Amino acid sequence: MNKNILVFGAGYVGFSLSVVLARVVNVTVVDIRDEVIDMINGGKSPIEDQGIEQHLNTALSTQRLKSQKYSSALVEQADHIVLALPTNFVEADDSFDTSALDDVIEKISRIDRSKPIIIKSTIPVGYTESVSKKYMLTECMYSPEFLREGRATHDNLNPSRIIAGSCSAAAKEFVQILCDASHQRNTKKIFTDNTTAEVTKLAANSYLATRVAFFNELDTLALKANLNAEELIDGVCSDPRVGEGYNNPSFGYGGYCLPKDVKQFQSSITNYGIKAPLIQSIDLSNQQRLDDVVSYIQSSGVKNVGIYRAQMKQGSDNARESVSLRLLEKLVALPNLDVRIYEPKIQLPNNVEQLKIADLAEFSEWSDMILANRDAVELQPYKTKVLTRDIYNEN
Repeated sequence: MNKNILVFGAGYVGFSLSVVLARVVNVTVVDIRDEVIDMINGGKSPIEDQGIEQHLNTALSTQRLKSQKYSSALVEQADHIVLALPTNFVEADDSFDTSALDDVIEKISRIDRSKPIIIKSTIPVGYTESVSKKYMLTECMYSPEFLREGRATHDNLNPSRIIAGSCSAAAKEFVQILCDASHQRNTKKIFTDNTTAEVTKLAANSYLATRVAFFNELDTLALKANLNAEELIDGVCSDPRVGEGYNNPSFGYGGYCLPKDVKQFQSSITNYGIKAPLIQSIDLSNQQRLDDVVSYIQSSGVKNVGIYRAQMKQGSDNARESVSLRLLEKLVALPNLDVRIYEPKIQLPNNVEQLKIADLAEFSEWSDMILANRDAVELQPYKTKVLTRDIYNEN
């Protein structure tokens, strides 16, 4: 297919989508970081994701993918423009920081307002329609992604559904490109309006966070009442109306998507004047779970507490909103505890970098208790020291 897709952003969303799109169209990945551009063009993925470098090297060998800095010529040559730029929830004013998106959309509008723009970033409800009017865009569509860190390429190749906030010809063409690039040619396609698409993304992730929070509360009960958590959860989830998935206990949910999506959904509901007590309690439950874990550690009487890895889940190189780092911050503030973290790969925030031990044997020898949000094979020799609530060895 002789189409040119311009993708802004080389993170989990943008880059994993780019290598998959490059199976059928020409893709240019725009990023502001020279080192990332050089990595991509040299066949090295800037993100850790299962199988992604194989697809990257195929795309480079067929000359369907390249990376470079922004230029107006790229906009002029593009048939579709995908925005997969970072957005952050700002607690101070209960809103999303969409400045990176705003800047790029403004640049595009100065060159060609008729170019089809597809937003993949997480955004507040009403954002797409707002920028469409502000910049007088002919076609600006929200198409949410539903990806897992560490499995983003797989999920792009095997989408559960494709949602488009438009039913225009340009939207249908882009959705067809997504289908053609995937392994699932009969994927369910949902064409709706932009605001419904925005709410769908936030609602889906908030529901998943609710399941995580529910089974974490159930696990807290198991700890307090000395129950077998695995038997308890199996008994609940064997009911097909409940089902499996997102039922593996942890120290709390975190990562790139769930925390900010839940907070944005809560904020959006409040803006509509709806109380929604269940949804408003999701984040509170997650905070309480971490406090319950801390209380359990305090009651154990240990002195040296080690935290295994800062990453949110196995197979990820991202510690953003990591529950392990939040746990570290809480434990460091407690008297009578000495805390360290084993992290051989990820750069930690400056305020905890001095607590890092990069050697596993040294870390394990030092620790009286090892806290593992997700268990790992390399911890087996030290399992008598390990505290994890990971039952199913699933992320």
